[in-house]
Amino acid sequence: NLHKILKNKMYIAIKVYSQKGEKKEAKAVWKPIVDISTFKRANEKLSKNKSKLKPDSFYKLPYLLSGLCTCMKCGSCMTGKSATGRTQKVAYYEHSWATKRNSTLSKPIFKCDPHRVLAKRLEPVVWSEAVRFLTDPKFIKTMLGELKRTHGANPELKEKERLKAKVYGINSQLDAMAERLSQLPKTVSAAPIFKQMEKLEAAKVEVEDALEKLAGGAGSSDKAMVSLSTFEDFADHYKQFLKDSTDPSVKKQIIQKFIKRIEIGTDSIKIHWNLDQGHYERELALRGRSLSDSSKFFGNMSSYSLTIGAP
Repeated sequence: NLHKILKNKMYIAIKVYSQKGEKKEAKAVWKPIVDISTFKRANEKLSKNKSKLKPDSFYKLPYLLSGLCTCMKCGSCMTGKSATGRTQKVAYYEHSWATKRNSTLSKPIFKCDPHRVLAKRLEPVVWSEAVRFLTDPKFIKTMLGELKRTHGANPELKEKERLKAKVYGINSQLDAMAERLSQLPKTVSAAPIFKQMEKLEAAKVEVEDALEKLAGGAGSSDKAMVSLSTFEDFADHYKQFLKDSTDPSVKKQIIQKFIKRIEIGTDSIKIHWNLDQGHYERELALRGRSLSDSSKFFGNMSSYSLTIGAP
């Protein structure tokens, strides 16, 4: 209601009306109660803030795992979407690009499983692990020790697996576009499809180059693992918000701070926790918190994955 009032030109003595479906304006007979410069400045603010300042509560389905979910098989992103059920909207995560590609083909060629996962099954499992990550000291200590032991000998292994999965995903998209191209009528320009295929080929070359560097030993990570003291300092700040865990926006913020990526498989999910020292240092600095110069690092990898059963 307030938004409509601020946009209503009636208050600056301008009458807006429709004539044959076209909106027109005319000077009103009444006097304005708001000066034009103030009205213009207010509307400029409204235009700039239209989307970027909407609170999370504005959205009916907040999608706690937005930007984090990927397919364990092909490495493609799984985005939050919704469908209308019998009584309410049903939220889920799916291969968004595959759905769009298959809708244009006579025969769907992308059959990666799981194609779609219900949010009500996935999100509670991830949230439960996030609470455990924050509140169980033994859990984080075991994780840091395991990370040092597992990745000390071969820190590039997980990165190679991720890049190979990404190549697989790009190849699947190229196959789908080639199928669509073969069925395109002669009267329709193929330029947009060729342009998109060129972008995919360029992205594929970049990923393959990264794989070659790793194979040659040039891809070693030099990121420091977070120290236990730094992590506890950061986690203590967010523990106080766990009492508001019924608020989706709070849960989403906590998940986004501590989880780097979530891989979804047919019978399990893999959570990659953010254990990069630089990440936590930046977050603490933004809150005006100081760090101890004597903190010791446990290793040289920036993330650790935990695989759990499917929800």
